Amino acid sequence: MCEVICGYYVTLTFQGTHNRMKYIFLHIILFFISSHSLLANNENIIREVDSLLELSREYKFDVDIESSIQVAHLALNKSIDIDYSHGKAAAYLNLAQTLFYLGNYEKSLEYLSLTAKEPALANNLFTKFEISRIRGQIFTYLKLEKQSIREFQKCITIANQIKPKNQ
Repeated sequence: MCEVICGYYVTLTFQGTHNRMKYIFLHIILFFISSHSLLANNENIIREVDSLLELSREYKFDVDIESSIQVAHLALNKSIDIDYSHGKAAAYLNLAQTLFYLGNYEKSLEYLSLTAKEPALANNLFTKFEISRIRGQIFTYLKLEKQSIREFQKCITIANQIKPKNQ
């Protein structure tokens, strides 16, 4: 009787394990299918964000500031949804530049800080230069001479680190 019970127990464990393996295998397949679909969807969203950022820049150059800000916010929200660091940094910088030109210095400084924190562009010399340049101008307009000089000195340091493309 013990063998029967043990045999019965082993059979149940084997069948349970077999079903569990099917279940795990099915979930793995579904995970790969859904992650592939999500990756393809994210790639489409990234292209959309990049297009929106370009459109926002065009609106800014055409002095349609309201549209520029609205489109930049749309690009920012989509970037946040998929954690697209480059899109977030570019949208933050775009908003900072636009708000600076409108005289909204406090909000511009806030977006510049967010730009600097984004990993995708945090070490980009051109982005660092632009952040310091705008900060320096804001501090000049706010009559904060020491901070302004410090930011413009950063600009000079960064500019000296930038190498021509052919080197």
